[in-house]
Amino acid sequence: MNSRPLNLLLVEEDRVDSKIIKVALSKAGIQGDLYMVTSGRECIRFLRKQSEYSAAPTPDVIIVDLNLLRAGTGQLNDLKAHTDTAGIPVIILADDHVEKEILAPYIGGTVRSVNPPSRIGEFIASIRKVIFDLLPEVVGAIRD
Repeated sequence: MNSRPLNLLLVEEDRVDSKIIKVALSKAGIQGDLYMVTSGRECIRFLRKQSEYSAAPTPDVIIVDLNLLRAGTGQLNDLKAHTDTAGIPVIILADDHVEKEILAPYIGGTVRSVNPPSRIGEFIASIRKVIFDLLPEVVGAIRD
C-alpha cells in the first residue's frame, strides 16, 4: 500500500474547535493539507471550485460539524447526490444521540460519525480510526 498526504476539508465555524481538530489530526498521524471553510455553503463552493475556490483540490475526506449542514442533513444529501462529490468520505462531528436519531440512515459506506472534541485523547483515537478505515489505500495500514 502506498501512503500519501491527504487533502482534508474541514467545515467548522468555531476557531477553537478548528484548532483542536487540526492538532488532533496531527497527533493522530494524519498528514496532508487541511483546508478550512466556515459554512455549508462555503463547503459547496469549495467542492464545486466556484469563485475564490477555482483552484481548490478535491478533498480526500470532508470533516463537518453537523450544526453547519443546512437543515441538518440537507447538504449531506446534496453532497451524496452530486456525482463529483458522492464518493468523497464524510466524517460528521455529532454527539451519540444525534447519530442515532438523525444520522442513522447515512452512517456506513463513505459517511461516518465522530463525537466532537470534548476529550482530546478519545477524539484523536476516533478520528484516526475513521480516516484509516475510510482511506486505507491512501494512508496505509494503521500503525500503533
